[in-house]
Amino acid sequence: MGTCAVMGTASTMACIAEALGMALPGSAAIPAVHADRLVAAEACGTLAVQLTAHPILPREVMTAKSVENALRVLLAIGGSTNALVHLTAIAGRLGIAIEYDRLNEISDETPVLVDLKPVGEGYMEDFFAAGGVGAVLRELQPLLHLDCIGVDGHTLGERLAEPLSWVDRKVIRPLADPIAATGGLVALRGTLAPGGAI
Repeated sequence: MGTCAVMGTASTMACIAEALGMALPGSAAIPAVHADRLVAAEACGTLAVQLTAHPILPREVMTAKSVENALRVLLAIGGSTNALVHLTAIAGRLGIAIEYDRLNEISDETPVLVDLKPVGEGYMEDFFAAGGVGAVLRELQPLLHLDCIGVDGHTLGERLAEPLSWVDRKVIRPLADPIAATGGLVALRGTLAPGGAI
């Protein structure tokens, strides 16, 4: 990535942008010096020109369902707690609330699948080589809203119908054999944080 080598806030937000459908498939985890970064930039430019003629509006892509998909990806990748603040702000601009109780339900249902620093062992370049966000989405497929569209006009279901050639199971674990059975983020309430805390 052009941000940091671990699953910090910037890396997490890149993954969330892809999960939301606002970034091109496969673009979130490309290392900064990799040739695929130039290919992705050209593809973004081509899509931007196409969108001027046939617009897909952000509110069509970022919906309550796609926000839930992004939450699941955040939990599955062991992403930054800061990303939840950013995702909540993005959703809030669209009038979509992320309720604490729903976050906890999703966390209880979503396993941690990705083994990256700062919590695990790998780096973002390992995540990219292992299959990236696409591999995580394919593992989470039974839990996702597949009718969400991306900025490229394809539904998530259509995207996931295309098989990946290979996934490194040391970095991205299968849904049936997760690193942890539940997500690493939960909402708490109590006397120290009566309004709630993550």
